[in-house]
Amino acid sequence: MSDPFIDALHDRLTTASSPGAQREPHAPRAVALTRWWEEFVDVLGQKVGAWNERQAPRPPINFTKQVDGAVHVWHRSAEATLTRDGETVRVSTRLGTQPPSEVALAIKSGPEGHVVALVDGAELRTPSATAEHILTPILVETFANP
Repeated sequence: MSDPFIDALHDRLTTASSPGAQREPHAPRAVALTRWWEEFVDVLGQKVGAWNERQAPRPPINFTKQVDGAVHVWHRSAEATLTRDGETVRVSTRLGTQPPSEVALAIKSGPEGHVVALVDGAELRTPSATAEHILTPILVETFANP
């Protein structure tokens, strides 16, 4: 069985990886950063889902992946929007009655393709650790006073 979309994609990838194909010099770094972001977004979604299961029947925290790649996590008293811009993750938050704020995290890819996030002077070595670091204040602020 053949699928035209899959066949066309396969042809494009085969052509792009041929010895004569032009490649971007930083392609491995870009791929590593993209993979890190995708895993980070998946982990955020899983953590929000786990929180919602634990807090049922309370109103859930909502999680939305947007078309532009951004992520929106919100509840009636808190929200965060996370976007990736190259080697920077921007986190815009509004928690309770506090004024909105924005934080930028640097994500760096090493020579072996390992990615770390630099947050508050610390190196977070996994997307999961970074997701926990970002999501924890939102959950604490939102649910500290039920």
